[in-house]
Amino acid sequence: MSSHLPAFLTLPYELRLEIYGLVLDQRLGYFPRSYLSISSVNRQIRQEVLPLVLRNSRYFSSLEKLSDWASRGDPVLLKQIQNVTVHIFEDSLIPIADALASNSKDDLPRTRIGPRFWRTMSAPQVGRVNTKPTGRQSLRTRLLSALSISPADIKTGSSKDSIASAWDAFAAIKDVKKLWILFKDSTHPSSRRSFPVEQELILDIIATTCHHVQEFTVFSELVSLDYLSHFQDLRLLRFGGYSKSDPEETLRILKSLKKLDTLIIYRYPEGYDIDNNITTSKLPQYLALTPHVIAQLNPLKHFQVSHMSSIIESQHINVPVLQALRNHLPWLRIFQLSSDFPLMEEIVEDLLEFLAESRITDLKIRVKIPKRFEEGDVVSFFPKTCKNGEASTRNANVPDLVHLAMTASGACHHITHVNRMCVGI
Repeated sequence: MSSHLPAFLTLPYELRLEIYGLVLDQRLGYFPRSYLSISSVNRQIRQEVLPLVLRNSRYFSSLEKLSDWASRGDPVLLKQIQNVTVHIFEDSLIPIADALASNSKDDLPRTRIGPRFWRTMSAPQVGRVNTKPTGRQSLRTRLLSALSISPADIKTGSSKDSIASAWDAFAAIKDVKKLWILFKDSTHPSSRRSFPVEQELILDIIATTCHHVQEFTVFSELVSLDYLSHFQDLRLLRFGGYSKSDPEETLRILKSLKKLDTLIIYRYPEGYDIDNNITTSKLPQYLALTPHVIAQLNPLKHFQVSHMSSIIESQHINVPVLQALRNHLPWLRIFQLSSDFPLMEEIVEDLLEFLAESRITDLKIRVKIPKRFEEGDVVSFFPKTCKNGEASTRNANVPDLVHLAMTASGACHHITHVNRMCVGI
């Protein structure tokens, strides 16, 4: 029997990892069968590629599918899962609402919601920063009080309801690093049912079980941000910028996250508000991420706003926010801004001045601006720290408006635009 290794295995381990990474890169069209083919070669290669596969993102179209998948997974392998996206529809929240309602009746003391859920609800908040004003009760406290249940009353049962299933599912992937949680309406009834308590409960379960999350994306109804203070490893937060937490509470919560250096604010089109029982006209009163909060945060390295509404002005693309971001200029390196709603002249002027003052190295701007800026030398406003930059304007098919695009990174992007200006700095 030959003892010679296959030629591929004689390559340095680091080089083999680079090759695996290219073959299994989801952005390059990786499919599960690619892993099956590679892992069938021999045991050593399977062991080498398995961690890479487990780091790839996994998408679940419902909470039930995540629960089913997690219940069948190998606990050892589940601990290596790094990136998970879950869409949670109304169909998943109704059983949770029903479970809460059925267990709130005084005449059902023998029926308890899943023990792990109640362990979550009554768990000591170890390592959690006390960010709530005096006298304010957490969701755990309010629910336990309403149900008149103490930890001593919790009984272990054999049945598993939807809340216990959710707890088990997220506990199974407790070492996950990236989480996308999107609450969505699935039925579009004429009279939509609201689920803020159920959504907040799911978020609280996630925060209690998944302590090592580094990147967290959440789109939900208006709920408290209190659960975020569990994520002490959090580096990136992506959300809408609105919540039931007032600005002062939001500031206390976000400042408690010492590693947080990236904020990404998404504003979906108006249809999203309708689907999530949000009254658009009342949103300003729930603005949690105000200029004052932004200015007082721990140093930010990455700030991004994606505003996809063409009829509602962004509350995060304005002069006060740009002024607040000046507090972060010594550290800010990535800045991305896009808006379907046109920017006023004063915002454009301050934006260009902000860029010129900054040390940004990665820049991406896509906005509509007044036409008078079309002939302006916007290239002169590129940060001096950018190696290469490109600016372009084109007709916006709207009177007196043009599209402005500015990009900067390690290389100049040769994209055909009208009035394109490219500069190497």
